[in-house]
Amino acid sequence: MIKPYISQVDLIAGQLHHNGMGTFSTDELRSLAGSLETAISLVYGEIRHRMEREQEANPQPARGPVRGMLDGLLPSNEGGDAA
Repeated sequence: MIKPYISQVDLIAGQLHHNGMGTFSTDELRSLAGSLETAISLVYGEIRHRMEREQEANPQPARGPVRGMLDGLLPSNEGGDAA
């Protein structure tokens, strides 16, 4: 059920990229950015909530520092960073 949402966001991003944003006013772009930020905040909030519930149900030792919002979603890198 989430694929239609992903498709819509991808479509909007593609249209903005290919058609340019010069036809939109700064206020319109701010409004779009605000709506996208709201959507991102809601999705990240749901992800955090689910991760907290999962951790409460299956506690595990800490794996080290989390560098970004989505790093906690990635499988652990047992061999360390390749950098």
